[in-house]
Amino acid sequence: MSKKTMLLLGGLTAVTLLFIWAIATNLHPALRGPDEWRWVYAIPGEPTRHLLSVLVVALYGGLALWLGGRLVNNAPPRRRVVGFLLFCFLSVPVIQVGLLVAESPDVVEQLYFRTISPGSSGFFSVGSIIDDPLEFLARYPELMPTFPVHPQRYPPGIPLLFYASRAPLAVGGVGETIGGYLRPYQCTDLTLMRIANPVMGTAVLQMLLPLFSALVVFPLFGLARRTLGWETAVWTVALYPLIPSFALWAGRWDQFFPLLTVTAWYLLVVGLTERRPLVLFLSGVVLGLAVLLSFGLLIMLVPMGIWALLWLAAHRADWRWPQVIGWGLWFVAGLGLVWAVYELLPGPGLLAIWRVSMDFHLGLARSYWLWLGYHLYDFGIFLGLPLALLSLFAFVYALFTARRELSPLPIAFGLGVLLLDTSGTARGEVARVWIFLTPFAVMTAVWGLHRLPIGRNRWPLLLLMGLLAMQLLVFNTYLRVVNTGLTRISTPNVILNWPVDPSGQGEPLQFGEDIVLLNYVATPQTIAPGEPIIVQLLWQTAVPLDTAYTVFNHLVNEAGELAAQQDGMPQANGWPTTCWPPGEPVPDWYIIQTPPDLPPGVYRLYTGWYEPVSGERLHLAAGEDALLVGTVLVVARP
Repeated sequence: MSKKTMLLLGGLTAVTLLFIWAIATNLHPALRGPDEWRWVYAIPGEPTRHLLSVLVVALYGGLALWLGGRLVNNAPPRRRVVGFLLFCFLSVPVIQVGLLVAESPDVVEQLYFRTISPGSSGFFSVGSIIDDPLEFLARYPELMPTFPVHPQRYPPGIPLLFYASRAPLAVGGVGETIGGYLRPYQCTDLTLMRIANPVMGTAVLQMLLPLFSALVVFPLFGLARRTLGWETAVWTVALYPLIPSFALWAGRWDQFFPLLTVTAWYLLVVGLTERRPLVLFLSGVVLGLAVLLSFGLLIMLVPMGIWALLWLAAHRADWRWPQVIGWGLWFVAGLGLVWAVYELLPGPGLLAIWRVSMDFHLGLARSYWLWLGYHLYDFGIFLGLPLALLSLFAFVYALFTARRELSPLPIAFGLGVLLLDTSGTARGEVARVWIFLTPFAVMTAVWGLHRLPIGRNRWPLLLLMGLLAMQLLVFNTYLRVVNTGLTRISTPNVILNWPVDPSGQGEPLQFGEDIVLLNYVATPQTIAPGEPIIVQLLWQTAVPLDTAYTVFNHLVNEAGELAAQQDGMPQANGWPTTCWPPGEPVPDWYIIQTPPDLPPGVYRLYTGWYEPVSGERLHLAAGEDALLVGTVLVVARP
């Protein structure tokens, strides 16, 4: 290995380590973004949980280097290649779960929060309101302003995926079971609790994105192998699970988009290099479907188009213009088919949705010149600083050697990124917005590394993987790239001493089908006007409840007229019925403030339940819709 290569890799290491240190120490806020928008700096939590993240990432890095080396150094049998790809595929969710544990050991809760949070995602909120998909599509543009911030700028594809998942999850009651399991995580969110369990269960679709997104390793390997060679393909797939912008957005739809963009580009390469029009058609279909999930993915036409032009230029002796036009028409037909089908559905077409989306997007009012630089900076640091620098080197190298040996993909990727950046179409948090471009950046960086005279030395790859792993762990420790705004629901403090033995009131009294009153007491029994009455109740349920009922406490006079009342959800609205653990007694209390001019006399005090939206009351076994819990004598003040 030459001295220049040693110096280059040494400089790359020094810059990366310095940057990692600067992020960890929060040396300057500008490293996390400009004043218009920047990533949140976080103080690390439990050290032991971070040790687990380190262990998972280190173990993966060691195994990936060993398994990848076996593929590169030998002519591997097919089963070994498949085994390596399966290892990388399964490692993606394992790594992402290991990173999530550093924040909280309850990974299910984190993925669920990322799914249901209106601020973090919002697509589940939109998908859960769909009753009739055709009516939903017909009204989509007018509904967009009512959506959470992210769905306002997206086409209807992702909400429709949530709706479509209801049918398969209904088989065997799977959705009902999953929804019942997830419900307690945010049982105080009454809007969320009105969603039926089968619909709630569709949240698992987004929660499983770490597994679905891992499928990208298969087309990524094929694309890299066909365009940049076998060795680049192996190490691209080995490095990709450690990319910060891919690994840190677990459970976000952005993480799923690389699978679509890589698949579309892979099919384009196969279709052109093998002269297969049907494959080109499928490439257009995949990209068309991707655009139904995010309008931003349409910009893949730029780097893919540049690659196609460069490839055609390099092989101009092998084709004729009528052939090229025909191939292009096949691709356009696939792309247009998806849009054409959508236009046949009821309601406004995609163009109307595009206009509304752009109104919201352009309303962000981000500075063009500021983000012209920060756009690339943010994309680069979340790609991984060593990979970003290597991909830049590879792009420049490919440009300067194009006449001698044309390498279309690094040039197409580099020019595509520059054109997209200068267009100013996605100013802001590009580490998330441009995740779908990261596979091509990794391919370019690995290809660039092998342009250096490193020979068969394995240590440059070990160095690259080590630096990438360190940056991933530091970002996971000190940056909060996903903020859901949701917190864990904890059991409220019980401030009253309660007799849990219900024998004092005889047999338990059942309201509706599921709520049981174990014990009750109303005090005092004699009051003066203006004095309060305290009602103490002890409830229980045998099954989880999916409706947040309201308790009413009504004081009525001898004529049956309402004199005073106190309605609310249990424990001062802090512990609704949707939070009740089955079989556990739930203490409850209410203070009824009587009017100062309440006439003297005998009053009756009733307690019961009603559904807050419809107002329908729950009935006792004998048919009454309220329980008499005591009488109160109101005496005149002396």
